[in-house]
Amino acid sequence: MEKVILKVEGTQTDLLGEKTSLEFLSEGQYYCKNGMSYVFYDESDSNGMEGTKTLLKIAGDSLRLVRRGTIENEQFFSNGVKSDSHYHTPYGDIKISVDTKQIDITMGSISSSIHVFYDVLIDGKWQSNNELHIEIVAADRQSRYLN
Repeated sequence: MEKVILKVEGTQTDLLGEKTSLEFLSEGQYYCKNGMSYVFYDESDSNGMEGTKTLLKIAGDSLRLVRRGTIENEQFFSNGVKSDSHYHTPYGDIKISVDTKQIDITMGSISSSIHVFYDVLIDGKWQSNNELHIEIVAADRQSRYLN
């Protein structure tokens, strides 16, 4: 396993056109097996998910995001694909769907760049338009993000 730094940026535009943005850095672990890249990291309280571990499964044209812990959820992103899941929180469960409009993945030997545009639906009703950008770099090159 290789130590990596993740920079995650997200923007959500709701029904009223109001935008909410999120940005955080995290250390994680990376490995590659059978052509699939895996990145593990711990969520923090800065994004409201303390006590949750996240796994990113990155393929050439898709991303699976799996969360376990305080928050439990699995989301699948692939061009033109709508996927359904349940979002388990300490306050109850929500049926959530993600409708991927576009996903761009650039893979290096360890470094990766992932850009996803998608809509979120809750109980089948449109809630928001979203953009997610994840940069993954080897930890020895962390100064690019931490300075």
